[in-house]
Amino acid sequence: MKLSDFIAQFLFEQGIKHVYVVSGGAIIHSIDSVARHPGMEYICVQHEQAGGAAADAYSRIGAAVGTTMVTSGPGATNLTTSISNAYFDSIPCLFICGQVTTPRLRPNSNLRQKGFQETDVVSLFTSITKYAHRVMDPLDIKYELQKALYISKSGRPGPVVLDIPDDLQRLDIDPDALKEFKPPVAALRDNKEDLNKVLVLLKAAKRPVIILGVGVRLAGAIDTVLAFVRQHQLPVLLTWGGKDLMPHDDELNMGGLGVVGPRWGNFAAQNADLIIAAGTRLSQMITGGKTSLFAPHAKKVLIDIDPHELTKFTSNDFHLDVGIEAQLIPFFTQLKTLSAPAEDRFAGWRKQIREWEAQYPICPKEKYQRTDYVDGHVFVKEMSRASAEGDVYITDTGANISWTLQAIEMKKNQRMISAWNHTPMGYALSAS
Repeated sequence: MKLSDFIAQFLFEQGIKHVYVVSGGAIIHSIDSVARHPGMEYICVQHEQAGGAAADAYSRIGAAVGTTMVTSGPGATNLTTSISNAYFDSIPCLFICGQVTTPRLRPNSNLRQKGFQETDVVSLFTSITKYAHRVMDPLDIKYELQKALYISKSGRPGPVVLDIPDDLQRLDIDPDALKEFKPPVAALRDNKEDLNKVLVLLKAAKRPVIILGVGVRLAGAIDTVLAFVRQHQLPVLLTWGGKDLMPHDDELNMGGLGVVGPRWGNFAAQNADLIIAAGTRLSQMITGGKTSLFAPHAKKVLIDIDPHELTKFTSNDFHLDVGIEAQLIPFFTQLKTLSAPAEDRFAGWRKQIREWEAQYPICPKEKYQRTDYVDGHVFVKEMSRASAEGDVYITDTGANISWTLQAIEMKKNQRMISAWNHTPMGYALSAS
C-alpha cells in the first residue's frame, strides 16, 4: 500500500471526510490519494492561510478534526496565522506539510537550506502547536498520525503539525507492519477539597455571577454546566467565544461582558460578590486592561483544564481566590450532586441586572431614527431577528465583531464563530 494512500484511509477512518489543500510538488501524492479515496473530498483554496482557516472552522462546527495539506517551504509558512488561530483558541486541527525528499534535507542547522523550498517547519511551529514532528521512518506513519490526533484532542485541545518528506509519501508499505501509538491512561484528579470551597463561597454569596466561555463547548460540557446553573438560578455572563452557549431569551442569560460587552453585563461583574469562571481564561478582553480593578468586591473562582492558566496571575492582576484544575464535566457533575436543591435566592439580584439592561439598551430609539446611515448595532439586531434557529454567524475582526457581540440576539442552536484571540483580518470569509 502506498504510504500516502494509508494517510487518506486513516483520516477517513477518523471521520475526516474533507481536506483543505493547496497543491505543490512536495504534497501532491497525499492530495492525490485523498482525491482517489471514494469517501473523501479535497477542497482547493487560493492560499494556505485560507485553507487553515477553513479547517479551523470545520473543527469549530463539530464536523471532525479540520485537516489541511500544503507543500513545503512557503506552503507551510503560509499556515502560520491559521495555526496561531487554532492554538490560541484551543481548536483541534491537523496540518500535514510536505517536505523535500530526505536526501535533500539540510544536514545541520548551520546550513540555511539544501533542498529547494526547504524550511524547518518543526522548529518554526513548535511554539504555536501542541505537537510538531517530522516523520523520517515510514514505519512510524500510523504511530505519528495516531499520536498527533490524540494530542490534538486531549486535555486542552489545539493544532498539531506533521512534516512528511516527499519520498516517504511515495513508498510502498505494509500496513500490518506499522508501529502503533498507545494513549497514556489519564489519572482522575481528586477535586473534593475544591468542590467544598466552591460550595462554601456559593452559600455565602448574595450577588454571584458565573462567566462561561468557549471551553464549555470544547469540553462537551454545555448541558452539564447549565444543569448546575439552573439548579441555583445563577445569572450567566457569556464571553466572546461563549456567546452561543445559551439563546438570548433564556431567563438566566444576562448577556456579555468585557471590553466589547454591554454596560449591564459589566455592571453585573463589577458589583458581584462571587465570580465563578469556567471555560474562559479571563483574558484582558474580559477583565479590562487594568485587571486589578476587575470585580473588586468579588471572590473569584477559575476552573480550567490548563494549570498554566491558573498560575498566570501576578501581584499586578486581580487576586484569584480559588484556582481549580479540572475537567468540566466531572467537576460540575459532582458539584451539582453535592449541592442541595436550591431555593431561588438570587431573584432580586437578577432583577437588578435586568433593570440595568433596560436603563442602558444597545439599540435605543434614536439609533433606529437615523436617516444618514444604518447604525451597526441596529443592523446586527435586525439581522439576528430575521435569522433562523441553527444558523451560523462567522465574524471578522474590527468594529464588526464588537457590534455583533453587543447587539446579536442568539436563537436556539445557533453558532457564533470567530478567531477570538488572534483575530486576523480576513478569517471570516475563509472560515465561511
